[in-house]
Amino acid sequence: MLLQIENLTFSDKILNTAKNFLTDLGFSPSRADMWDRIIILVVILVLAFLVYLLFNKVIIKIAGYIVNHTSTKWDLILYKKKFFHRVFLLIPPLIIIIFLPIAFSSKYASFLNIMDKAITIYLTVVTARIIISLIETCFDYYLTKGDKSYQQYKSIIDMSRIFIYAFLCLAIIGIILNMDIKGVITGLGAFAAVIVLIFKDTLLGFIAGIQLTHNKMISVGDWITVPNTGANGNIIEISILTIKVQNFDNTFVYVPAYSLVTSSFQNWIGMAQSGIRRIKKPILLDINTIKEIDSSDISKIVNDNTLCSYLSNEGKTTFQSLVNDFQPAASTNMGMYRLWITLFLENHKNVTTDPYMIINDMPSNGAGLPLEIIFFITTTNWNLYEQIQSTIYEQMMGMAPKFGLKIFQFDDCIALKQ
Repeated sequence: MLLQIENLTFSDKILNTAKNFLTDLGFSPSRADMWDRIIILVVILVLAFLVYLLFNKVIIKIAGYIVNHTSTKWDLILYKKKFFHRVFLLIPPLIIIIFLPIAFSSKYASFLNIMDKAITIYLTVVTARIIISLIETCFDYYLTKGDKSYQQYKSIIDMSRIFIYAFLCLAIIGIILNMDIKGVITGLGAFAAVIVLIFKDTLLGFIAGIQLTHNKMISVGDWITVPNTGANGNIIEISILTIKVQNFDNTFVYVPAYSLVTSSFQNWIGMAQSGIRRIKKPILLDINTIKEIDSSDISKIVNDNTLCSYLSNEGKTTFQSLVNDFQPAASTNMGMYRLWITLFLENHKNVTTDPYMIINDMPSNGAGLPLEIIFFITTTNWNLYEQIQSTIYEQMMGMAPKFGLKIFQFDDCIALKQ
């Protein structure tokens, strides 16, 4: 942009008229020349301000009314991101550029140069903000589609904003020093190490954000747990520097993005997408109550109405046939208990045998014999999961005495010692 002034007949006539008017009022020719230029400059600035008020107080409201009554979403998002507000900010300096030659000729080169730089800087800043509005509009438009996967690109949007502001700063320095951006960057090369040190976290966060999004490691809505950070909840925001996690107690934890790449974390999205969730918990049995059983004990167990009430007709038949074949597991009361638990879980409406179901004895550490039970239920709802899990284990533990077994408790050991 150049504010070069040539011999303009129209401007000269205005200046001469103003000068003659001030001279008639008693001003000296030199002072009259200075004051008429100042007055015209003030008039130009006032005119620019009035145009600004017209566009940003009146026309912007008309634009708001229009975008709220259209079927498209783009214009409404552009309005909310203040795109139109910022475009209208370009008009006042254009008015100043057009009318400034009326007040000042080429002999005022120093002043025109200052005005040129000021207006150029202003237009550069406004243009950068317009570009940012467009980028944010594109991002928000895709979010309106309901696909939360777009949220993971927020870090890239943040980094783009930083690059634009960095470019803006270089452009402003170049305008002030009459240098192009290449020359400014070359001049700042000596400070590259300092700049890298200052923006270390930003650069690390940006690289980590690219890795996290490219490898689809996380997305908004995922449940993650990050050791040593206290993060155990759902991701609600992914930015260039931090991952915002809302814990299940409604507290927020801000985890550095690069820490998720440099250390391990757990993402529960696989469980949520599968529609099933694993239960893995042992039942501690008193070893002293485990014993061999004979046919009369087996008959008593098989014909127990309470035990059979938890099995379907098919489960009852299977239970009886396994016992009649006198499977090795049926030789002890704990083996019978394992058989019953297997059939009980297979017949449970909320339990699935896929992908696997395991019921096995774990090594004893002196605190009873752990009977580890691993199976899956057909819900990932946390509340239902806890209810079903508690009900199943209460039923299994409540039936242990039917097999002559006793749940282990430390109080029993203390009582025996006394």
